[in-house]
Amino acid sequence: MLIQPLSHVMLHGAISVLDRTFPSKTIFEQMSLRACLNRDKFLYRLGFLIAGVQQLNYWVAVDDREPQSPQVAGLIGLYNHREDADEALWIAMFCVDPAYRGQGIGKDLLNFAINKAKLAGKHYLRLYTSTDPNEAKAQTIYDKVGFRIIDRRPIPGEPCDRIYRELDLQPNVLRSLRSTGPQLQSSLINPLWVRAVLQLP
Repeated sequence: MLIQPLSHVMLHGAISVLDRTFPSKTIFEQMSLRACLNRDKFLYRLGFLIAGVQQLNYWVAVDDREPQSPQVAGLIGLYNHREDADEALWIAMFCVDPAYRGQGIGKDLLNFAINKAKLAGKHYLRLYTSTDPNEAKAQTIYDKVGFRIIDRRPIPGEPCDRIYRELDLQPNVLRSLRSTGPQLQSSLINPLWVRAVLQLP
């Protein structure tokens, strides 16, 4: 299984997986895959502006066992939102094709996104999901990885709630160290202290 950036070649397969996983989507969610590949077109730029979305990118997990006809097994997106762009990245449309579930692909995609957010220097990785029974397995994965629920709201006209989750990408100790002066940091950071705080063997 390869994880690679979404391309025009994989677009149809990604849309199919998305439609099978999320039959009910907002207009912004419906256009997000095409939008990330056509971000220079006026209508998509306008859509991003209205939604407050910046820097939307998608990656697909590709089953490459048959190189002549690779299949999209899952996808995940990351975007900045104008309200918290300095501190967080948001996950967009994370899903795995039902035929590929139970193989660790969802965990691999989620870890991929976590690593991308850390490399971008963000403090948090956020997402929204729902209490829809089709998303129950995802809730289990989010709990295991450490995404905590930060808000829950009814979805107008739907029988389920929207759940907002957040993963803290920087331990509190490291965040507090960044706010201290360089002299204090240098006196605190030594291999034994770091091992003890991070509970390393």
